[in-house]
Amino acid sequence: LIRSLKQIVPESSFAEEKIGLIREETAGQARLMIRAGDLEAARTLVQQLDTYSPDYSELGALTESLKSQEAAVAEVNTTVAKAEAALASGHYIVPFNESAFSLSNRVLKLAPNHQRAQSVRRDSVARALVEAKGWTADGKYDEARQVYLAVSQILGTHKDLLVSAREI
Repeated sequence: LIRSLKQIVPESSFAEEKIGLIREETAGQARLMIRAGDLEAARTLVQQLDTYSPDYSELGALTESLKSQEAAVAEVNTTVAKAEAALASGHYIVPFNESAFSLSNRVLKLAPNHQRAQSVRRDSVARALVEAKGWTADGKYDEARQVYLAVSQILGTHKDLLVSAREI
């Protein structure tokens, strides 16, 4: 539309006014898409603005916002993959900073509704409890106690995780 307006009425105040409105609407849609997480659609709109209105004053801010959101999504995806690997490796709640629980918790601070991270967090606590039960049955009471204490602390600060007190 911008290209058509420039071709039909070059240097006209009417065309410039309409082009300005189109830029603002496109930028507004791109901002909404970035906030909603529809980065592919936002990238398309930002590229169109860059192609047809490279001198648009908001283009730099939109580009930076898009890059920032893309970096955040990449960080979330990387951290979820690490959390899943920690879960598969049996690092359910320890070592704490690199455990499946803490990694998934980090993701949930950035993306509270991330389904895979929620699942990993729940599974890490459940598997830790199963592991502790096995250690108790095997007579490894110190190891089991450490896990039970850690799970108890986790549940004290994360009320959304449902585990019965009897299990702990």
